[in-house]
Amino acid sequence: MSLKYGWEYKSVAGSTDKIPDADVVFFLHSQIDYSKLPEKYIGIHMVRDPRDIIISGYLYHKRTTEEWCVNKNFQTSKPIKYPQVPNSQMYRSEEWKVNYLKSLEGMSYQEKINSLDQDEGIMFEMNHYGKWTIEDMLKWDFDKANCLELKFEDVMSNYDNEMMTVFKHCGFSGEQLQVAKAYADKEDMNKMSKKDIEKNPHISSAKTKKWERYFTKDHLKYFNDNYVDVLKKYKY
Repeated sequence: MSLKYGWEYKSVAGSTDKIPDADVVFFLHSQIDYSKLPEKYIGIHMVRDPRDIIISGYLYHKRTTEEWCVNKNFQTSKPIKYPQVPNSQMYRSEEWKVNYLKSLEGMSYQEKINSLDQDEGIMFEMNHYGKWTIEDMLKWDFDKANCLELKFEDVMSNYDNEMMTVFKHCGFSGEQLQVAKAYADKEDMNKMSKKDIEKNPHISSAKTKKWERYFTKDHLKYFNDNYVDVLKKYKY
């Protein structure tokens, strides 16, 4: 839509001290300083079942080529920067970053996960990237953000209606509404072939509630003991 209509688009990979001057801004990890938001804006915030976030992250991090995930630069004598840690964690203290690198035991994040069996790998993800994402979800302030709140699962089960809600929230009408719908149709995983899904590195499957097939009793107990607040907050 930005390309077609000449809107300036920018994405923010992590925490930032300044909101980019653009028409459309995508905060990849929803790390926002609410005090710096403009007086008027249209906001959209999407969440996913955090248990599925853990499983999706586990499967993705086993195969992705993202720099931070395959990074093997473990120096700690100079300031630690991306890709030594993910952009989403660059706001952390140097002490935190050092401890993170130590936790990898001389392996990249991907090598570490792949060195573990499935049950251990899921637990590792639950204590690392999954945990960080859940922390961001818990920090989210519904009132201050003032966004249209969406759940990934609702979009998957009722794609056309949910996307139309998004487009109308954005103020699209007439031609823009039709153009947006045409673009959205191409991204509907329910309409993608198995081949198309397999070609997309960000998609492991079009199914939701994957956690039910991967979580053991130990995983579920650990999650409920440590992260039950996020389920309550988002009513999962």
